[in-house]
Amino acid sequence: REGLHAMAAGPQGRLCCVWLDLRNRKTGIMAATSSNGGETWSKNVLVYKSPDGSVCECCHPSVAFDGRGAIYVQWRNSLAGSRDMYMATSSDGGKSFGKANKLGSGTWPLKACPMDGGGIACLGENFVTIWRRDKSVYLLAKADGEERRLGSGEQPWIALAKEGPFSIWLAKRDGAAFVLSPASTSPIKVADHAADPVIAAGPEGKGPVVAAWESDHGDLSTIQCRILSN
Repeated sequence: REGLHAMAAGPQGRLCCVWLDLRNRKTGIMAATSSNGGETWSKNVLVYKSPDGSVCECCHPSVAFDGRGAIYVQWRNSLAGSRDMYMATSSDGGKSFGKANKLGSGTWPLKACPMDGGGIACLGENFVTIWRRDKSVYLLAKADGEERRLGSGEQPWIALAKEGPFSIWLAKRDGAAFVLSPASTSPIKVADHAADPVIAAGPEGKGPVVAAWESDHGDLSTIQCRILSN
């Protein structure tokens, strides 16, 4: 009902779209793939159905391909009274997805939706994920599998370049935006007032890393952009 979805491009022009699906009156995670640039799509495939009924109803999912063509899907679950992040992987091009695994070592008991889905990025066979739990932002890399607290905040997003992960998040909605680059040990403020930040790297980690966000100045709303790395 809110159009919460994500799309990613992979090797050989493959595409994968994932979304919060309501066809069974409960919110699940569904996916479809294309092998011809979006001209035709596969049948819808169930990625995950919560045994408690619905996943988190208003947090967007995320999806990414690694260099081998494996597909990683991330979402916020609603399970046993907690709203934690989960991931499932497909190794057959999106025809099926494996067991869902919880991300991170902590849990977030919450009887509401935080409307904050996090992000995932891949480069080669590596992936990094970023998400909010309670009032903090965490990053987890496949290389070590350990969560790392980046700071206080919400609405995080991530990109993976050859030099490492670039992250952006907000101190609070419509508050300051912060960026953490691989060359920095602490985040830097890039905007005083921002909303819905995103960050992207070039294909295969090449080219610039760019962050963008919404910014309000009185009655004027604009999209701001900053190149973080060439």
